[in-house]
Amino acid sequence: MYWAWCPDVRLEGFLEFLREWFKGPVGVGLDAKREFELLMGDMAAKVGFERDSMTFSGFELVYWPQVKKRFSESNLFMGIGYWETGDLEPVLENMYYDRVAYDFDSEAGPQLAVETAREFSRLLKETYGFDAVIVKSGFKGAHVYIPLKNPVQWEDYQVLWKALLKVLPPEK
Repeated sequence: MYWAWCPDVRLEGFLEFLREWFKGPVGVGLDAKREFELLMGDMAAKVGFERDSMTFSGFELVYWPQVKKRFSESNLFMGIGYWETGDLEPVLENMYYDRVAYDFDSEAGPQLAVETAREFSRLLKETYGFDAVIVKSGFKGAHVYIPLKNPVQWEDYQVLWKALLKVLPPEK
């Protein structure tokens, strides 16, 4: 299990980290497209929310200047799916997924969601022998990412997502 939350994240090195996260476990080309979402400021207010599909160089041209100026106020999301066709927007038939993602949220208490994410990751390691990446998300919980050795399309993604979730006890 890899815990990826660090309250002291700095601007230096972040673009390189994001480039590697874009390429993902299968080495997606930087000319592929992914969805990006950027929210500046208060996530609860959702004011100034932007969502676009773009290559990594598109991200560098459009979002990176904003992120650099207001790094500590930036909330950035990158989609887990990608496509390598000429389509400007995602088309389900052309999408591939290089990681499986779960979002654990708790209105009652974010720490409960974080603990559930940790337990889920531990059970995945115990049951299947692979590691997951846990990232604290927003203000309600955590995301769990499971890197894949080979990309899958949507139908296989759904089956895999449901099957892996079964390692959690029903009360979670």
